[in-house]
Amino acid sequence: MKHKTPASMVPGGSTTTCTSLREAASFVITIAGYLDFAAVEGSALAATLSSYRSDAALDVVLDLHAVTFLDSAGLGWLMSVRAAAELAGRKVRLRRSSASVDTVLSMTQLTRYFPTEMQQTPST
Repeated sequence: MKHKTPASMVPGGSTTTCTSLREAASFVITIAGYLDFAAVEGSALAATLSSYRSDAALDVVLDLHAVTFLDSAGLGWLMSVRAAAELAGRKVRLRRSSASVDTVLSMTQLTRYFPTEMQQTPST
């Protein structure tokens, strides 16, 4: 099942898209554009998180290679995805991420909570 919905239209004219699909034993979420307050408030990201919660028997794989901007609201949404997965006893990992995402995760010291697919998820 593949779901694609525009999440928001930000003031600068940048569109955020969110796609989710079930892939083997994973729920893959792909986001492109701004992962910011406007995107988080949009219906697609909320629908994606809700969809995951109803199918939480899967690990989450985040593909953020096309995210061009990440703010604190977007970071909060990523932590919400992680919390939903942890609540279900599942793991979250990054498939790919952009330089913007890498920078924010590094600056906030949250890289350990979003390991790549090649790394193991840390226990908290």
